Amino acid sequence: MSKQNPKTEEKKIFVLDTNVCMMDPTSFMHMGEHDVVIPLVVITELDRLKNSPSTSVSAAARQVSANLDKFFGPDLYKDGVSLGDGKGKLSIFNLKELNQDVRKSFKEDSSDNRIISVALSVRDKISREENKMKAQKKSVQHKTVVLVTNDNNLRFKAGALGLQVEKYRNNAINDINSLYSGVKRIHLNDDLISELFSSKAMNGLSYEKVVKLLGSKAPMPHPYEFFIIVGKDGKEVLSYFRENHLRWIENGYKIYGDVSPRNNEQKLAMNILLNPDIHMVTLSGPAGTGKTLLAIGAAIQQANNFEKILITKPIVAMAEKDIGFLPGDAEEKVAPYMQSIFDNINFLKSHCTNGTKDKLEKILKEQIEVTPLAYIRGRTFANKILIVDEAQNLSPLEMKTIVTRMGENSKVVFTGDIYQIDDKYLDSTNNGLTYLIEKAKFYERAAHIDLVKGERSELAEWGGKNL
Repeated sequence: MSKQNPKTEEKKIFVLDTNVCMMDPTSFMHMGEHDVVIPLVVITELDRLKNSPSTSVSAAARQVSANLDKFFGPDLYKDGVSLGDGKGKLSIFNLKELNQDVRKSFKEDSSDNRIISVALSVRDKISREENKMKAQKKSVQHKTVVLVTNDNNLRFKAGALGLQVEKYRNNAINDINSLYSGVKRIHLNDDLISELFSSKAMNGLSYEKVVKLLGSKAPMPHPYEFFIIVGKDGKEVLSYFRENHLRWIENGYKIYGDVSPRNNEQKLAMNILLNPDIHMVTLSGPAGTGKTLLAIGAAIQQANNFEKILITKPIVAMAEKDIGFLPGDAEEKVAPYMQSIFDNINFLKSHCTNGTKDKLEKILKEQIEVTPLAYIRGRTFANKILIVDEAQNLSPLEMKTIVTRMGENSKVVFTGDIYQIDDKYLDSTNNGLTYLIEKAKFYERAAHIDLVKGERSELAEWGGKNL
């Protein structure tokens, strides 16, 4: 479902699936002037999910119920309750029995089939009312019933029965190809490049001079955006935008030990990871581009400035069961899921230079905590670096929950591949990482880099492009 613009010509009635409510507990408030119907079976599912062992699932379910409670009353089950000025009505539909077409096609009485049946029943009711008004020669405003769900299989089933179906897209970007990358490439003459270098200890190169040279081709920078400047000889100079100036970036970064960035994007990533003025970093890119390694290496370098280094990742459980259902103690349960993080730490250990290995061992013992995200929800992070790996598996609501728990003298780093998503209700356009990248590009304390070049191995890069 696209973002609603006020006052469209066609009136719609949106029937919401459970996953839409869970993804955005205020979803029913974002439907413009259109009416919203929530099947009673969705309320039943929310009641079950509020006791989920997953804290994020239970919290979302309770939040939906709390938001709906504001509109509770007898009209909620009849003609509906107004959602506010300029908005439609909200109602809850109590389905008595499955629609006959649903029963013939799918047989079983499941939650999904009941939601489809509600949408069909609402459509049939609207059709009867419109026909009655036409028979009485009264003017009729046609209403279209739309089932809103992010469950692909439910969409296919509903579509097969002739229902109009849309995804919920209130937190999604319209064009994934336009997603903010954090870096722009421009061509400048040698005079301006020389001025950039000569002013490296000062404010930098005034962006007004760039605009004067490039005219309408000069891009509009974001508060902390990188520029790769290409000179006449083809050489590339790295810079960042700050306070209407371009500032030169030196090439002396280390990830840790003798491990150094291998490409420009990795160098830019290290710049924001080590910059104390940047409080939130997002790193995106496919497998093998070094996202997690860069984040961990930079955190270890700054260990003296923080009390703890927390490294975590969301675990997408099967059948809504958290890792508590797995055998073994807490460490044994999480080990397989967190192994990729330990692999990166071990890689840095194997590349330590003289003296850095002992330092790393001390940090590992005293400061680094590796744990699943479910185990740290509810905490406040003050004087800490928090690294959230595989953040593409977070919803926008979960992302907001984490960011709003960051305390004083803390830094949060989100890494992930927006095209490699394990949650069945998320995709590249509506996951939490994509959402945060777009929202944070205007925040002066945040910065982002999209890592594009695989550095794991020649074979890995070939596989990523061709398989």
